[in-house]
Amino acid sequence: GQISSKHLRDLRKPRQLPPQVVKLLQAIALLLGHKDVKVSNLKKLLADTLPQKLSAFDPRRITQLQRTKLRALLSSAEVQPDQIATLCLPFTSLAQWCECVMIFLSHTQMLQSEKEKEKAEKAEEPQTKPSRSSRGLSSLQIQPDLTRLSPEQLKEVKDLTITKPNIGSVVFHGTTDCSTLDLQKDIVLKRGYVLVYPDTKRKPPLGEGLNKPATVTMQPGRRKSN
Repeated sequence: GQISSKHLRDLRKPRQLPPQVVKLLQAIALLLGHKDVKVSNLKKLLADTLPQKLSAFDPRRITQLQRTKLRALLSSAEVQPDQIATLCLPFTSLAQWCECVMIFLSHTQMLQSEKEKEKAEKAEEPQTKPSRSSRGLSSLQIQPDLTRLSPEQLKEVKDLTITKPNIGSVVFHGTTDCSTLDLQKDIVLKRGYVLVYPDTKRKPPLGEGLNKPATVTMQPGRRKSN
């Protein structure tokens, strides 16, 4: 039931509080900003204005330090409402209030964790998805987008097209295995010329990788075929 002024006055009478109730009051004192949570001072918390203070409390203002201390005080089963009810019935409502606060914190923590996870995944995408086949391609446009392909799809890329804005483009006809390519090293697209495998040691046999027929289009529109 609800905590009445009579209940609070009865609880303020000189007597020893059960340890479970002490933990409960320490948690409430912590949330209400009381710096001194010694057992000897806890009964001061049981003023007639306590219900109003609890009603006005905003759990969104709980700090990380308070969260940590609350978990230490309220994580055990002995401070759950059903247990408190067997010890001191008037405190049941206080235990239920604390339980609601902990549920709120648990829910917001889950939401925060999900948001942080999504943020981390988004931050990792440019680093993990663009593999060795697409490093250093800030000035190159690749079609299809290799960063969106699975490892199996990278082995069979149809009509791979590499474009450098205002310079030109190269279309590698047929199916190209892009799983081992490093386009930063394997192709140079400059005004007036295209160089494939400038490092001849990386050049594969004819028909493999980029060593295959391609159509080169140079700006402002001169077209020639290899």
